[in-house]
Amino acid sequence: MKDLAHRYRRIAVAKGIAVSGAAPLEPTDEVFAEVAEAEVQRSALAETVWLLGDAKTNTAAVRLNHCLWHLEWLARELPTREQGGWGQAYKDFRQARQHFLELARAGLGVRGTRIAESVPWPPPWMGDLSQDTPR
Repeated sequence: MKDLAHRYRRIAVAKGIAVSGAAPLEPTDEVFAEVAEAEVQRSALAETVWLLGDAKTNTAAVRLNHCLWHLEWLARELPTREQGGWGQAYKDFRQARQHFLELARAGLGVRGTRIAESVPWPPPWMGDLSQDTPR
């Protein structure tokens, strides 16, 4: 998930859809072929979640997939009905990922949380990602 989201972000930066957060990745046919192969691998690895995850975790995984695919569509400049742009879509992805991780940890009986305290995203020095649109 993170690898694909990062690649989509880099493509979005190269296209001027997102203006910060990653080094540009030119959207060549070779890059899109690599992304497609990474998606196949992500899908295969997700089978473990489907096998071991409870219903809530699997539902969160579906929502996380939708957020990831939204990033892909935006990076590919495919039409979407969402109006929030890249910044909102990326924020939604991060929230969906966090929710999935929380449910997966609970479903596996892993105690505690990923981090000891709440750390805001984006960090104050970065500004508001929902404003991450071309200037």
